[in-house]
Amino acid sequence: MRIRWKHKLGTLLLLVLSCALVLPACNNGAKDVDVSHISLDLKIERFEQAISKLNIDSLEHQIPKIQDDYGEFFTFFAAGIINIGRTEDPSFNTALMGFVNDPQINDVLDEVTNSYADLTSLEEELEDAFKHYLFYFPGKSVPNIVTYISGFNASLIATDKTLGIGLDMYLGSKTKYYRMLMLPQYKIENMRAEMIVSDCMRGWITSEWEADRSNSTLLKQMVEQGKILYFLDNVIPYTEDKYKIGFTQEQLIWCENSEAQMWAHLVNEEMLYTTDFTQIIKYIGEAPFTVGFPDGSPGRTGWWIGWQIVKSFMSKNDEISLAELMDFDDEQQILSKSNYKPNR
Repeated sequence: MRIRWKHKLGTLLLLVLSCALVLPACNNGAKDVDVSHISLDLKIERFEQAISKLNIDSLEHQIPKIQDDYGEFFTFFAAGIINIGRTEDPSFNTALMGFVNDPQINDVLDEVTNSYADLTSLEEELEDAFKHYLFYFPGKSVPNIVTYISGFNASLIATDKTLGIGLDMYLGSKTKYYRMLMLPQYKIENMRAEMIVSDCMRGWITSEWEADRSNSTLLKQMVEQGKILYFLDNVIPYTEDKYKIGFTQEQLIWCENSEAQMWAHLVNEEMLYTTDFTQIIKYIGEAPFTVGFPDGSPGRTGWWIGWQIVKSFMSKNDEISLAELMDFDDEQQILSKSNYKPNR
C-alpha cells in the first residue's frame, strides 16, 4: 500500500495524518517491554537538504547520485508528490529545478531548517518506537527514514523500504503558512512536532498491514482504527492518548464521559453495520466535531470507540499477540469477545 497525494504547488493542497508524539506519560494500560537487547541504529536522512543543493549545470552527475542514495523514494517524490514526472522525461530536469528554486519553497525550507536544525531527539524517539515494533513483529524490516518538504502536500510517504516525513507539515500552529492556506484550526492543532512519531508508526503499520475495506461496515472501520491505536499503545507506550488519536485533553475527557451515550446512539440508530459511506464518514472522518453528537465532541469518535472495543478484547484474550491482533480480520468476533458494554 502507498500513501499518495497529488501535488499542486500553486494552491498548496494539504492532506494530513492525525496523531502523535512520545511523551513521558503512559495512561493507556499498555505494558512496556524491555527492548534493550534489540540492536538498531536509526538515522534520519535530510532529503530536503540534498535536493536544495542541486545545480542545473551538473544535474547529469547529481541526479544519478540522488537516485542511488534515495532509490524508490526519489522516484515517488518526483512523480507522486511534486508531480514532475520521471527522470527519463525530457522536461524532468527543468521541472525539478523549478521546484528547487521556487522562492516560496525556499522560504519554507528556511523555516523547516530553523525549526528542525537538530533531529537527534526525533531519531532517538523513532529508534525506540521501532525497537518496540521489532519486539512485537520479529523478522520485520525497519524502513529508512528521510525528511522532505512537499509544498504542504503530504505529511508522510511510505514506500516498501522508506518512510518519509514531510517536515513542512509539522511547523506548529504559529507558522504563517497554515493561516495563508486558510486551514481549519482543528487541523492546524495537529500540525506540530509532537505528532511526528505517532504519525510515523501509524503510517508504517498501515503500509505494512493493508485492511480489506470492500463492502466495509462502520463497525469494521471502527475496529480497524482501534487496532491501529492499540498498536500505538504498545510501540510508543509512554505516549499520552491525546497525541496518538490527535484529540485535545478536553475532547478525550468528553469521550470518556460520553462513552455509554455514544455507544447507545450507534446501537439504537443501527449504525454499526451500515455500509453507507455518508453515514460512516460522520464517525470516522476528519472533522471538528461529530455530526449529531452534543457540543464538545471531537471528530473521529468512531476511532475512539473502536479503540475501547479493541482494548477490552485484548484484556479478555491475553493469549492473542499484537501481531495476531493485526491479522484478526473478524470485527464481529472482536466485538463479541470484547464484552464491550460501556455503562457510564
